[in-house]
Amino acid sequence: MQEPGNFNGEKDQFRTWWRTLTAYVKDLGKRGAITTEDDGIETAVSYMRGEKADQWVNIYHDEHYDETKEEWTVSWVQFKKDVTEAFTAVELEADARDKLEYIRQGDRPADDFFKEFKVLIRQ
Repeated sequence: MQEPGNFNGEKDQFRTWWRTLTAYVKDLGKRGAITTEDDGIETAVSYMRGEKADQWVNIYHDEHYDETKEEWTVSWVQFKKDVTEAFTAVELEADARDKLEYIRQGDRPADDFFKEFKVLIRQ
């Protein structure tokens, strides 16, 4: 399984990185390398490097990590929700909705039109 590489906090790169990371975490879990939700969270934050990502991780750590117990106070499900919310580009979604409203095939081949359409509906 391919390692996800580092995520620097750029919202336009999040979806691709997140998909790779979650597949990687799932694979590690199947192989017994990740046995707790904390392991999953630790793995995810270990691949978040760069000014924007580091800022988010530091704040999230301060708010959701119990230093005394040395464990996260959130579940993997909650972490996934929080990180996705933090790094999903709301502007990209709004822009995609606008483009969907005005998308036309025009003179281009149908395949090209449908490729663009599929990209826009996924945003």
